[in-house]
Amino acid sequence: MKRNSRSITNKLLELVEEGALDAEVVLRAALLHMSESDVAEMAEAEELIPEEDLDDAYVEDEDEEGDDEDEFPRHSRYHEDDDED
Repeated sequence: MKRNSRSITNKLLELVEEGALDAEVVLRAALLHMSESDVAEMAEAEELIPEEDLDDAYVEDEDEEGDDEDEFPRHSRYHEDDDED
């Protein structure tokens, strides 16, 4: 089954805009799913982090080889209304 180009991305953005999904939860899920190099490339391309901070992060990553611990916990809650139960 072939999907339309960016259909899932567009659906997630639509659900966030409608308030059905919390933007921070979707952001965390996306960032935790992406590799560190993908996140760095995106941050650099979108100029989200000063370049010197990105350079420092690459040096720190090399120093921490073998450390597979997640810095942030993964969240299983994707909907804001789940808090109302």
